Amino acid sequence: MPLTLAEIEARLLARPQPSAALFSRRILNLSPDDGRVEAEFDVPTAFAAPTGHVQGGFIAAILDDLAALAAIIHADQPIIVPTLTFTVNFLAPVPLGRIRGIGQCMKLGRRTAHLQAQILDMQGDVLATMTATGAPRPL
Repeated sequence: MPLTLAEIEARLLARPQPSAALFSRRILNLSPDDGRVEAEFDVPTAFAAPTGHVQGGFIAAILDDLAALAAIIHADQPIIVPTLTFTVNFLAPVPLGRIRGIGQCMKLGRRTAHLQAQILDMQGDVLATMTATGAPRPL
């Protein structure tokens, strides 16, 4: 039986991800049936590359967070989703400050989850994308 939205939100508050606090994640929308999550992040200047934009490793961390979260909310039981593989595509520099992100669980199986995520600027332009495979495990 699928978890209710209230149960999902309670789980997220009970076990907050360290990266959620690091990037001041605010969830805007959870769609468990679609395996989709939308969030905003505030990336501090401490995470800047020499170019003045967000360093790529931090972008990958945000995308990874979104993708795993999409699988977690899509599952009908409490799970974790260790990442097995991921590919990040950097389409444009990601600015420091407020950005948006979308994560989606494309398919959630017993042994693998197929995930994707993207980072957008506040005007809606896609700046980075990720595809990933995760290994769902009971929590």
